[in-house]
Amino acid sequence: MTNKDNYQLKTLGRGLEVLALLKAAPGPVTLSALSRQLGEPTTVVFRILKTLEACGQIRQDGTGKAYGTVMQPQDDGATVERTLATVRALGEAYPGTVSAAELATLFACQAADLAGLLRALCREGVIEQSREGYWRLAHGCLALAAPLIGQDDLAADLQPIMEALRRETRETVLLYRISGERQTVVVSLPSPQPIRYVLGVGSAFPLYLGAGGKVALAYMPAADARRYLEQADLVSSTDYVPEANNIQLMLSRIRHDGYAITLGERVEGAAGVAVPICGPQGQLEAVISIVLPAFRTDRAQLERMATQLRRTLADAGYRADAGS
Repeated sequence: MTNKDNYQLKTLGRGLEVLALLKAAPGPVTLSALSRQLGEPTTVVFRILKTLEACGQIRQDGTGKAYGTVMQPQDDGATVERTLATVRALGEAYPGTVSAAELATLFACQAADLAGLLRALCREGVIEQSREGYWRLAHGCLALAAPLIGQDDLAADLQPIMEALRRETRETVLLYRISGERQTVVVSLPSPQPIRYVLGVGSAFPLYLGAGGKVALAYMPAADARRYLEQADLVSSTDYVPEANNIQLMLSRIRHDGYAITLGERVEGAAGVAVPICGPQGQLEAVISIVLPAFRTDRAQLERMATQLRRTLADAGYRADAGS
């Protein structure tokens, strides 16, 4: 191998090192910082950076003093995740705004990398720019959910029943649909009391937390529930510590009783009771739940609520068992 070959290989190796450093960095990196990390003169690193920039692998940030990587076409999965995370972040801030710089910090990238994504979402009416560099959720995003909301006959049919339950219990009544491995609120009727526990429509949670999720796990095929618990990253959000073996034992009890009761699993100090709504063949279609502050109830009252839920659904012709 000639000296020229050795030099080219060394240069290529250094180029790959620079690219790896930029990909691993939480944000843009300056020329001097790269020079220190590589132990190379700035003139050498500068030539490598210009070569990578010409190849479309990296770009300068808005200040022109630092460099970051450019998302490649094979990163389609990351693009989808970033798009959903952007909409979610703006939804959590609504009616407030979030700056492009804040989003870039959230995703550990450059604001320039988000420019195309933000423009595309704006063109589709999902988000809008309130002022230069600041974005918020737009009403056009409602069109995405319209088919689900407008054509959910079950939710529409259950609305009067849920309203009656709210009047009787004076607590928040929820209807969940199961979407993949999450439970999503599709109807929310808040308690009229000043101290209450409320979830907005569209709120989504993992199945291993809360009464609604426990019911969903208990009434799905046992093999699917077991696989979910084996693969899920069981993360605590309160003092409650979710453990797969303990949850598995709970599921048998829930299926036997026909309801689930939980205390402080998703939110400290919150209590919930949930009952399944099953189809003609015993398949789970939805979950109806009552949630309230834990200080206002006890186990006996929650059990009475569960019985009331089941009786109300049965009187209305809904099936609350899996046919086994």
